[in-house]
Amino acid sequence: MYERNENSIELTYLRRLVLPSYNINDFSIKKTHFNLNNRKKLKRKFSLKLFKQESIRNSLVFDSSLINQRLISNEIILSLSLSPNEETLLVATNFNNLYEIAFSEMDYTNKQASIFTYALASLHRGTIITGSICIHKPIVFTLGTDRFIKIWNLQTNNQEFQYQFDINPLSLSIHPNGIFVCVSFSTLIRIYTYTIDGLYLFKELEISDAHCIEYSHQGHILAIAHDNLLQFHYHNDYHQATYIRDNHAKLRLIRWSNDDSFLISVDFNDLITRWDPYRSQSLFQYQILDFSVQDLVISSNNKLAYLLTSDKKIKEFHLMTTTRNINISIDDFIPTALAIDDETRILFVGSEKGSIYSINLMQTNAPNENNTIDHLLYENVHQGEITQILISHNNDLIISTGEDGNLTLYNLNCSQGNNESKIFFRDEVLVKEMLLKEKVFFI
Repeated sequence: MYERNENSIELTYLRRLVLPSYNINDFSIKKTHFNLNNRKKLKRKFSLKLFKQESIRNSLVFDSSLINQRLISNEIILSLSLSPNEETLLVATNFNNLYEIAFSEMDYTNKQASIFTYALASLHRGTIITGSICIHKPIVFTLGTDRFIKIWNLQTNNQEFQYQFDINPLSLSIHPNGIFVCVSFSTLIRIYTYTIDGLYLFKELEISDAHCIEYSHQGHILAIAHDNLLQFHYHNDYHQATYIRDNHAKLRLIRWSNDDSFLISVDFNDLITRWDPYRSQSLFQYQILDFSVQDLVISSNNKLAYLLTSDKKIKEFHLMTTTRNINISIDDFIPTALAIDDETRILFVGSEKGSIYSINLMQTNAPNENNTIDHLLYENVHQGEITQILISHNNDLIISTGEDGNLTLYNLNCSQGNNESKIFFRDEVLVKEMLLKEKVFFI
């Protein structure tokens, strides 16, 4: 950072402003000299350039508890913004991070470098692959193409934890108690425990290319789909498993019913199958011929299912029989994600352009005789495609993830006039036995 008097063309060096992902000692600032001959060329803003003294290899710094980890890499400043009162400087980087520094809190007599702090929690660098929300705790897990798993607190709106895997993850699912999280990779599946100290490996299953994993709503069964095989592992004993083979094609997605009485799968031949996980048998099948299924949500009464299809339409199913198409009369509208709020009967649709549309299935903006919706409420929340929409289990938050790496929360209570949560979350945390013994010893 430099300072220049209004009546002078010379810059006075004050201090270095360094991003937290860098080591302060690894950088030097190159001072730019100014003279009257090229003064006309310098009418643009003065720039501050950082030059690395030596290359730094990409490495992950972590302690034994797998917490407080951060990536040391080439993070580049893209833009700067100064507050109107000139007390706060914001910095946006190519890692999708936003930093800030408060000049009012700086000691100008101290020439040591100042480090930016996060203005917002560290976001994903790249697309968020999937997210999973906990039932008994106000937390949500996200998984990105940057190989990071991030845990967010929905009450404090802060990030609790982040960890970067060494290999590319495929999918994740969180147990309803918020203590166990299952993550699939190309050659295996790992089940971690989320403790007060971070993530610890609990169980490892040698299952390859499992793009679909999902805990039941009660958490007693973990469903895993890989190739054309559907596996059910019981949470009390993961070695106890039930196998069901689909003789048609590789499975694309799976969804549990809200009461865990059945599970619906869709394969790449667009065959929708309703399974009984307790008897290991198929209950019903429906073959789709004219389009492919991209997403599916099930209503709370387990009677209706809404499909997001390749023909850019939303289809309402009743007992696996198409009842109607829901057409949205918007040019260039491409839906990408679905979620349903059963309490208000509102269907939320994410689009390729980053907007979330709400469809009230009960009121006047429901489909007309031509099954076309003319009036929609929508919010622009992402820069790019929305990859997933989640609704909190107390129906007061919409959570969306996108290609921009952002996690967006939208409070439904503001519009409904209900500021009281209907669910009391659990406060228990998982700690190591050794830590408990140490605390008891000191007590």
